[in-house]
Amino acid sequence: MSEPGERDPYAPPPDDAPETPDPPRPRGDSGLPGSGGTYGGSGDPRHPGTAQPDHQGTRALLAGMASLLFLLWFPPLGLLFGVFALVAGVRAVRARRARGLSSPSGVGAIVFGSTTMLLALLGVVVVSVLYREFSAYAECMAGANTEKAKQICQDRLIDALERRFG
Repeated sequence: MSEPGERDPYAPPPDDAPETPDPPRPRGDSGLPGSGGTYGGSGDPRHPGTAQPDHQGTRALLAGMASLLFLLWFPPLGLLFGVFALVAGVRAVRARRARGLSSPSGVGAIVFGSTTMLLALLGVVVVSVLYREFSAYAECMAGANTEKAKQICQDRLIDALERRFG
């Protein structure tokens, strides 16, 4: 057990102990785990070494996932979210690394943001290079009233793409 005269650290203070105020907390710290004054929380001061939430990385990861969805729905908005996810992911990783912690959600945000930006860039290149072919195809399909006419439009598009790349 413990040696005589040694106080149990889990026992309440003795009745004759002087009243000591709690140490001052950083602004915004409620004293709850992970609610520290610094961005991302300071962990539980009563239990050092506990995991700290990675709010910045999580936000960046959500933006990265949204960027891929928006890239399919509305590409400029997807590209905007992708840039935000990439920048926020890099900032989250740097902030956590400065405190000696890892940020897996920040890394995921970097991957999502980079992927979205590459897909958007690929889409811009494809549209730029093949604009004339797809424009002619769209005009042809707009005037096609029968299945035979639609098939002719598709054949013309394939011929145009083969001439372009063939």
